[in-house]
Amino acid sequence: MATFKINGKNFATQSGTGEATVHSDVVFPTHHIIQIAQTTKTATETFNNENWTTAISSLNPSFITKKANSKILVETNQFWGCAEGGAEGVGVRLYRNDGTGYAEVTATRDGTLSWSCWFNVPGFSGDDYAPQGVTASFLDSPSVAAGTTLTYAFHPRPYTASYPVYLNIGKNTSGGDTNGRWRPLTSATIKEIAA
Repeated sequence: MATFKINGKNFATQSGTGEATVHSDVVFPTHHIIQIAQTTKTATETFNNENWTTAISSLNPSFITKKANSKILVETNQFWGCAEGGAEGVGVRLYRNDGTGYAEVTATRDGTLSWSCWFNVPGFSGDDYAPQGVTASFLDSPSVAAGTTLTYAFHPRPYTASYPVYLNIGKNTSGGDTNGRWRPLTSATIKEIAA
């Protein structure tokens, strides 16, 4: 194993002919991107819950932090459709698991309002429509040690259970295409940012 030093300080180590690994004591410049993880979802999902306890399945970006107290930039692009009526729309809250179970990242919303959320998709109208795409981002400050597994989740809620909302489905009522003729890709990305 070879160790590479700069000014007498360990910078990287290399075993055999493999790639060198940056030493854990190396200080990255502030705002440097340390690592990125992404998940994508093309499967559809229906939500008719009247609370914030249900998460979007299989949309949980995760990694093990490389440095202590890093910032985590959470970005998502989601596509929502809805049945027609007078109370359509969906709100989404952000949750984080740092090894102690999922808890809401409450800094993303106004904590005094029961309906307040990270982002919402407004009501839908018309017989034919594509799902509405929403892009959102938040710079999280989990204050965790290096080596902590961080996993994020997204908890949607329709305005009312009477008007379910559909992830990755565009409804077409006049044409009878009840499964939706639109099938987009929803994604979620997290980036570890040096503090």
